[in-house]
Amino acid sequence: KKLQNWYMRMYVGNRKYKITSLKTQNYRQAKEIAFDEYDRLNQHIREEGDVFEKTNEEYLQDYLNYLDKELEKNNEITSKKTIDAKKTSLKKLKTLLKQFPKPSTIKPDFLEDYILWRRKAVVEGGNWNKKHKRNPTPPTDQTIYKEVSDFRGFFNFLKQEKVSHKEINFPKI
Repeated sequence: KKLQNWYMRMYVGNRKYKITSLKTQNYRQAKEIAFDEYDRLNQHIREEGDVFEKTNEEYLQDYLNYLDKELEKNNEITSKKTIDAKKTSLKKLKTLLKQFPKPSTIKPDFLEDYILWRRKAVVEGGNWNKKHKRNPTPPTDQTIYKEVSDFRGFFNFLKQEKVSHKEINFPKI
């Protein structure tokens, strides 16, 4: 018992424990919450989830750091312009991922309406700003294809880091 609230500690393997506040001072209520939390964590582990999973924003930041390290390696394949373009694309992905707090909560078909969303005006609930000086027309297929390719790079990074094994359904352009 810490700070008047009950806590639960669960061994999750590899000498690691997940400690969770049960947010109650009542012992019986804490016991019930602990059993529910135990079941929830076991289900999460069975579905190949990491109980120490970061948020999507943190993983996006990790991916951006990874891209910067690739640039520092002075790799001939990766240029500063390429990295900057990927960062611009990933801002759109960050907007789309706001509804999903962690990678394990991302639905495989969340990009289903991406093309429509990108080409709709902001006032209509989309992403394209009609009044933008440099972009008076909606994005072309080539632009959207490049953005989707950058999204693939992020999800491949998640697989490489063994964070998520989900197959994302990318839109066909």
